[in-house]
Amino acid sequence: MPPENAHQAREAPVAYHIERNRNRSDFDAPTVPIPGEESERFALRLNEVIGDEQHRAFARRINISEGVLRAYLSGKSLPGMAALAAISEATGVTIDWLVTGRLPKSRAELRHCTNTPAPPPLDASRLRQALALAEVAATSLGQPLSADQRADMALAFYQRLHKGEA
Repeated sequence: MPPENAHQAREAPVAYHIERNRNRSDFDAPTVPIPGEESERFALRLNEVIGDEQHRAFARRINISEGVLRAYLSGKSLPGMAALAAISEATGVTIDWLVTGRLPKSRAELRHCTNTPAPPPLDASRLRQALALAEVAATSLGQPLSADQRADMALAFYQRLHKGEA
């Protein structure tokens, strides 16, 4: 049965998309809506990646019409997944940054983040030894040390113990 008002039918999916878009990585809850202000700045981010390139040339490069691109830039329309993928591919930015503004911005930054090796896990025994050595050293100095100074000293002892120097 068709909706009574065709205008309502067009708006319902957009409202559903904005309300149901749950993808924030900076929050502990598994499903959290993306704040509207992030999505509202899409046109600004798109304009940023287009830069000085003429709109007609950019639209041709991502295989959309110039009118559709101008609708994206004016905020009258949001691109679908295919257009987002084309923009991402053409400009080197991540789709997540393009849509929400969340970092990393570029695929190169994303590769760097994912290729960074995780630090080795702490050795509890070695950490206890390092803290004890730092406490003895701090006491032997005969003057009070700040928490930062004690931490730096404990870290230095931990690293030496790890290398087998202490």
